[in-house]
Amino acid sequence: MGFAKLVNMRRHAMDPECIASMGHSSKRRKLEIEYRERGDVYLYFDVPPEEYAALHLWQLNPKVST
Repeated sequence: MGFAKLVNMRRHAMDPECIASMGHSSKRRKLEIEYRERGDVYLYFDVPPEEYAALHLWQLNPKVST
């Protein structure tokens, strides 16, 4: 199993129960999500800006389905 080095990207604090913060690099198409329960940070690859924008909007208002 390989590990990726975390990219130095700005993450934004989130309100929902499970996600503490997340950030996206449009140039690298990488998404970092920090989860609340254990503080783990996951790095996702090949994430287009549109997907990040949709996820970010959903996190701001999780009662709205996409």
